[in-house]
Parts: sequence; structure tokens; C-alpha cells
Amino acid sequence: MREGVDVRLRPGDRERLEGVVFDRKSQQHHVWRARIVLITADGAGTMANRAATGKGKPTIWRWQAR
Repeated sequence: MREGVDVRLRPGDRERLEGVVFDRKSQQHHVWRARIVLITADGAGTMANRAATGKGKPTIWRWQAR
């Protein structure tokens, strides 16, 4: 994981993001954004995120920074 990236989810955030991921009606760009945040919050690095989401490093870094 990049240095200085620390994603902390507030109470209820994980459930809300998982709801987006598992809702079949969610738009796909919302799903992969939520997955990036969840994977990062679990402590996985960029390469694990790339393997799980199929997105590039700049995209992952952008969402980690937000």
C-alpha cells in the first residue's frame, strides 16, 4: 500500500458500502469504487486491489486519496 494511505470507516459506513456492492441495481462504477474503499480499509495494498477490481493504479490511488 502507498505510504500515508489510511482508510478508516465510521460506524455504518462498511454496511452502507457493502450494500452498494451487493445490490444488483447499483451502477457498476459505484460498485467498483465501493470495493476499492472496502479493500483498502481492510489493509490490502494496491496490487491486491488491482487483482480484485481490475482497475489501474491511478484509479485506485485516486479513490484511496478521497
